[in-house]
Amino acid sequence: MNTTLKTAGLSALIVVVIALAGSWVIGDSSGVGSVSFGNEYRATSTDATSINGISVLKGNRGCSLGSVIIATTSNGILTIFNANAQVDTASTTLVLIPANTAVGTYTYDITCDRGLILEIDADFDGEYVITWR
Repeated sequence: MNTTLKTAGLSALIVVVIALAGSWVIGDSSGVGSVSFGNEYRATSTDATSINGISVLKGNRGCSLGSVIIATTSNGILTIFNANAQVDTASTTLVLIPANTAVGTYTYDITCDRGLILEIDADFDGEYVITWR
């Protein structure tokens, strides 16, 4: 009887340890919110100091443009290209945000197979946040 009790206790302990270990492993991969771990968006912001230039957000293949959040309107134009360098002759325009676009969040979820580059014109004076992954 004593051996049966020890065996049952040891079995119960093993089941509890396995359950805790399993929940710890599964819990680590869940991420936060609606995006799984490893698929989080990255973000960069622009303001009046970003004018008249080109910024390479992702210089190699495999990304997606998530959204552009316009906090304040601008007198300038923001162009987002599917390109891997400033001199990428095969680049295409993904998004062109004209001057005085209304404040808000503009969701795109566009795949950019070459890379992601921003071009900010000289009249730009807004505050934008661009998300990508």
